[in-house]
Amino acid sequence: MKTKYVPLIVSLFPVIVIVIILASVLAALGGSPTVSTDAADKYKAVAGDTGVPWDILILTDMCLAGYDDTNNTYDTNYTNITYDFNDINSLNPLDTALNFLILTEVKETRVIVGYENTSGEAITTEAAATIAASTDPVTTPSALTPIYGWVYSSSKTYSGKAAILKYAGLSQCSQTLTYASLKVSIQQAAVEKGGGDNRYTVTVSVNANYLSVLWGIGITPEDAASIIESHNNGDLNE
Repeated sequence: MKTKYVPLIVSLFPVIVIVIILASVLAALGGSPTVSTDAADKYKAVAGDTGVPWDILILTDMCLAGYDDTNNTYDTNYTNITYDFNDINSLNPLDTALNFLILTEVKETRVIVGYENTSGEAITTEAAATIAASTDPVTTPSALTPIYGWVYSSSKTYSGKAAILKYAGLSQCSQTLTYASLKVSIQQAAVEKGGGDNRYTVTVSVNANYLSVLWGIGITPEDAASIIESHNNGDLNE
């Protein structure tokens, strides 16, 4: 696509309009769409929930709007959903935000971490080994009660939208999906995965390598650099 420089106009408040210059952003749209105050607030809300900067989210969606010269749609490549980015105000910002998230799963195993004698005193496993060799009927192994605890076993990460949605048992990020409901699905999946002597806990964090994520979802290096520069300059937060 031939590079063009087109003004991206974002309405943050009724009387405040900020103009950002990006390369190749709106070439396919033939204009400069205005983002409503409600839409901007929606992006800010998702940013508050996920920790992904709202300006990066909205500029990313604006960029994706310009990458289809035929019908102004963009296939996410992850869920086979096609969104109409002409109507930026109708998008679910969470769909883009998920690309910037990392889910970390920690597996813990229930093991014996010590013992308790007949007097209720805690005994370490090392001391228990010594006691086990004793012939004293009071301190034989049968007189010790094992104490169980959860210890770290392993961890695994799931990066980006496709992996996180799959973990949650979802096939797509619908326009009505909220971060709160997604977290419930993630936590439930972790609980169901565990059982017996194994349990799983999950946390979600932001992938701070924004540039890498932008490249990974199809933003051109030039546009990605412009988005990061705008974010670093705080252009949309003035």
